[in-house]
Amino acid sequence: MKIIFQTLLVLVVVIGLSHCNANYTTTSYTAEYNLLDSTMTGTSASLESIIAPYNDGLESQMNTVINTTSEPMTKARPEGILSNFTADLVFEEVNELEDFEGDMCLLNHGGLRSSLPKGNIKIGDIYQLMPFDNEAVVVELSGEKIIEIAFYLADSGGEPVSNIQLNLNSPQLMTINGRPVNKSKTYKVITSDYLANGGDRMTFFENPLSIQKTGLKIRDLIIEYIKEEKEVGQTLKSELDGRISQ
Repeated sequence: MKIIFQTLLVLVVVIGLSHCNANYTTTSYTAEYNLLDSTMTGTSASLESIIAPYNDGLESQMNTVINTTSEPMTKARPEGILSNFTADLVFEEVNELEDFEGDMCLLNHGGLRSSLPKGNIKIGDIYQLMPFDNEAVVVELSGEKIIEIAFYLADSGGEPVSNIQLNLNSPQLMTINGRPVNKSKTYKVITSDYLANGGDRMTFFENPLSIQKTGLKIRDLIIEYIKEEKEVGQTLKSELDGRISQ
């Protein structure tokens, strides 16, 4: 893959001056772009030698094994092993945070960008699964808005969800934690900031009663959960439980 690196010559000047006692002021800088590929010149190659240690460290981190699976985990509609796994762990991790509580979790099918393979699961696998820096948030909605979510799920054919049950043919009968949705109550939905801002046509998140930002990336919650499972001797697993049926 061709990568374009920007070299700020002022950086070299600043580094050099940091080792001197004299006082200097930078009045200008020059930006130079170098294309690193098979036609690299000696100048470009020197840049690669500077960057290489950082690339090596990143590659080592991405190849770190954090747990294993006994079978591939894939997303699907109306529900999938990976879809359920991701929504359940986000629901659990956020509810374990101090001052945060959610009644259900709603993510999006398109947000899961890859499957998890059978065998070793590496940090890099999670970055491929969730390459976006989406933050976990808790959005408070009216019961009427929750019913809108139910009809959205029926229209889309299913999304990654947790702590609900829904038949796509009768979305108005959706339950949360085993109980019918009460239009006069309010509910807290754990989701991503992208969806909370109306991504994937989730307009029911507009004008919420309240919204809490966790400050935590969903990808980091996934990595943390997977590590925690390994620490207690658990491999990764999930199941199809009929939370969304047809």
